[in-house]
Amino acid sequence: MIIGVGSNVREGGPALPLTYLEVIMEGNELLTIAEAARLLKLSRKTIERKIRAGTIPAYRLPGGRRVFIRRSDLLSALERVEPMELEDEGEGG
Repeated sequence: MIIGVGSNVREGGPALPLTYLEVIMEGNELLTIAEAARLLKLSRKTIERKIRAGTIPAYRLPGGRRVFIRRSDLLSALERVEPMELEDEGEGG
C-alpha cells in the first residue's frame, strides 16, 4: 500500500512515495492528531493550532479527511529549553 506522505529520494533519482512500512522503518511512524496530543500531553486544539501555524508538518492521504503527523516531525518541532529560560511551573522542589 502506498501512501501520499512525503517523498523518498534514492540516489539522486526521482522522489518516490513512501510505503507505510518504509515510514515506520525510518522512524517516521504516523500519528493522528489525538495520538500526537497524548504523546506531548497537550490538547488536540493545541496540536491543530501548531499545524495551522506551520510549526508541525502534517500530511493527508489524497482525498482523505484524516490528518497524520510523522513522529520524527513532531519531536523535531520541540525546542530545547535553556536552563535560565525555564520558568517555575509551581512544582515544589
